[in-house]
Amino acid sequence: MKKLINFLVLNLFVFIFTFITRPTMAVTLPDGYTELEYIESTGTQYIDTGVKDTSKLQMGINVTQRNSNYTILYGSQKTSTVVRRVASITLSSPYSFTINVGSNSSASIVNTGVDATLGVFHDLTLVFGTTAQIIENGITYTAPDSGDNASTGLNDFLFTYNYGGTPNYNVEAKISYARIYGANGTLIRNLVPAKRNSDNVIGMYDTVSNTFFTNAGTGE
Repeated sequence: MKKLINFLVLNLFVFIFTFITRPTMAVTLPDGYTELEYIESTGTQYIDTGVKDTSKLQMGINVTQRNSNYTILYGSQKTSTVVRRVASITLSSPYSFTINVGSNSSASIVNTGVDATLGVFHDLTLVFGTTAQIIENGITYTAPDSGDNASTGLNDFLFTYNYGGTPNYNVEAKISYARIYGANGTLIRNLVPAKRNSDNVIGMYDTVSNTFFTNAGTGE
């Protein structure tokens, strides 16, 4: 508990807190785990989701970003090729959230009225299909057919992306939930911010596979 309190107190000095409303989805964590409002990375921590990139992956996520440069929130890319499926955020001018599929398909939300100072994105749906799509507040932003929709075959990372096995462009952000869906719409990851009570380790508990995913990077 002391470790958790220190974690939260530290971030009071570094981050501006915002109230995040989570879409309704009943969650019951097993005994030994406590659900948290969000999980936060300071730029060195990330989650290996264990999900192999496929050609029609979808994600639902609520994220608040703090660092102001180009960073990547999620995805994977084969080294030195255009086979990629990534979601990136830029908190500069223009302020944007972009997902890329392959070499020439990208969909972006640019300066849409969300708070560019805090980088608050509420309840986005990301579609990594033949076309790249972002759905925000019922509005769909769609890119042209990529024409090169191969899967990377790599595990997708969260809070960064998997660049040929190495995390790259880590994001400083808070995530209050992340849900990953397969090509047929089946929920394959329901990642809930949580604390393991036995040792106060913070991570994301997947209620689909009943697996606790902890930091695969450095720092706490």
